[in-house]
Amino acid sequence: MENAMYMHYNSNTEQRTLNVHQVQATLAEGLKTQQVRALIDILTGKQLSAYKLVKLAKSEQPELLYSQGKLTIRLSSKKKKGRYQLWDVVLLPTSYLVA
Repeated sequence: MENAMYMHYNSNTEQRTLNVHQVQATLAEGLKTQQVRALIDILTGKQLSAYKLVKLAKSEQPELLYSQGKLTIRLSSKKKKGRYQLWDVVLLPTSYLVA
C-alpha cells in the first residue's frame, strides 16, 4: 500500500488539515509497563492496568485512539530487563491541523 499525504483547505472556515495515510512514527522503544501506562494516560486519557496492556498488545489490533490518530502498542524488539517486559509505542497519525 502506498503512503499518501494530502492537504485539504476549507475556505469557509479558513482551516487547513494535513492528512497522512498509513504513515507511522515510532514514539518510544523499550519502555517499561509503567511508562507505557503513563504515556497512554497522557495521550488518550485512558488508564489501563498492566493486565489489560498485555491483553491489548497480544490482540489482533493492538491500537488505542487518541485525538490525532491511533497508538499501536507492541512487545519491544529489545530484550526484557530482568523480569520487566519492554514495549514499543508507534503513532499512526490520521490528520494534523495546520496553522
